[in-house]
Amino acid sequence: MYKYYHSSEHEPQKVKPDKNNIYNILTKLYLKKKNDPRWIVIKPEERRLNLLLWMSSDQINVYKKFRDVVIVNTTSKTIQFDMILILVIVVNSNFQNLIVASAIIEDETETIFAWVLEELKGSCNPTSIVLYSDTNLALISSV
Repeated sequence: MYKYYHSSEHEPQKVKPDKNNIYNILTKLYLKKKNDPRWIVIKPEERRLNLLLWMSSDQINVYKKFRDVVIVNTTSKTIQFDMILILVIVVNSNFQNLIVASAIIEDETETIFAWVLEELKGSCNPTSIVLYSDTNLALISSV
């Protein structure tokens, strides 16, 4: 039997977007970097937090090993911070998709995508052979 609840007390609570929560994420990422210096956490030196890129040490190792084909996927301001999430994904030899980097950006411009790709390249040195994405013109132009 299914139960039907009409009362709002049984409905899941939605989390209100709060720009301060992103600073909590940044703090947690810096703590991870403190515990393992191989972590990569990059943000521009600005007062506003509008770009953030991170990779764990395990993700760095996977990226260096399976960097031939890289998939870049973006959300459309669906995360709670009203920002865009970028996932950088590789495919391993068992055809598994592995996330090797994540970034949170404010908007999808050629300049921002170029920043993400340059930071990724500069942090890990390996350059990918194939970059696969949807029809995001700003990302395509930044390559």
